[in-house]
Amino acid sequence: DRAGRICIVCYGRKHDSRIDAEETMKFMIYMLDKVISTYLTGDKGMDKVTFLMNIENVTLKNLDAAAGRKVLEVLQNYFPERLGKIVMWKPPRIFWVVYKMLLPFIDENTRSKIVMAYKTEDLDNFFDTSTLPSSVGGSSGNPEKEEGEEKKTLLIPIESLTRDYISY
Repeated sequence: DRAGRICIVCYGRKHDSRIDAEETMKFMIYMLDKVISTYLTGDKGMDKVTFLMNIENVTLKNLDAAAGRKVLEVLQNYFPERLGKIVMWKPPRIFWVVYKMLLPFIDENTRSKIVMAYKTEDLDNFFDTSTLPSSVGGSSGNPEKEEGEEKKTLLIPIESLTRDYISY
């Protein structure tokens, strides 16, 4: 992001609320542990992480208040100094129902780090949109390497987050 933090892009429409909230929390801890051990340590270490939550086109199937509460508890209770910002991309009306249910459980410090972005111009406040995938308002297109081209990989699968795989 513009503050020099690593950015984790999450797609809310890919979440299935039938998955246990505890399982979602375990995945969140695993993901944060991998990101912290890869990017937030050593000489080139960053100190905070930004989440870009693409919640455009989420439905009731995707919205999960229990999982949302668990994830926020993990972020604010176990990683409070690692959380830089949470940018919610294009929150639909249905999102506000769940968000209002979660508000009482979000401490003031964490709440101050949550912002909504409805247009690409809103994202410009936090990101260089030329580095973001088009699915979240950016203009970088396909982040994968095309055959025969040296192209910067923007999105890295969580399974491959190892120091050997990533050069930075």
